[in-house]
Amino acid sequence: MKILAFIIVGISSGMLFARYQFCFASAVRNYIAFRKTEKLILFLIVVVASAVLLNFFIGVGLLKETVKELMPMTFMGGILFGIGMVIAGGDAAGILYRSGEGNLPALLCTVGMVAGMALFGFTVATHFTKQLPHFIADTVLSRFQINPLLFSFVAAVFGVVATIYLLKKAPQEE
Repeated sequence: MKILAFIIVGISSGMLFARYQFCFASAVRNYIAFRKTEKLILFLIVVVASAVLLNFFIGVGLLKETVKELMPMTFMGGILFGIGMVIAGGDAAGILYRSGEGNLPALLCTVGMVAGMALFGFTVATHFTKQLPHFIADTVLSRFQINPLLFSFVAAVFGVVATIYLLKKAPQEE
């Protein structure tokens, strides 16, 4: 059952990203450079929907809430990902839908991305995982004893209200 939920989310996300040519890097770039808000609003919807769905899946028992310690390797991985994202001309979402459309450079980036993740996972991450204890750290929800389903509902309501506000506030193209 869990794998079915992940397959549905993955396929629907991929279809939406390909349909709207969506890439997180382009959403931020379009807003900063051109003051276009369409992709940024979609980005905010994706972030809110992810938080809502993640906490919903935790609340119904499909996922376990786990938080790992922030390590220097996480920070370095983020920097390397950012550099690779700029070199590749987009982020992982953009590269994946472009490779699905048959773009050869994007396909090569996808192969490199998968190879890099495997190389990192089997070398550096394995080394640090053996040295660190596995644990579930405190989160804001667990610390204040907030039910993940309640959080999902409240976050969904706020997300819908914020989206409506942003859509009404966005300049209308003529």
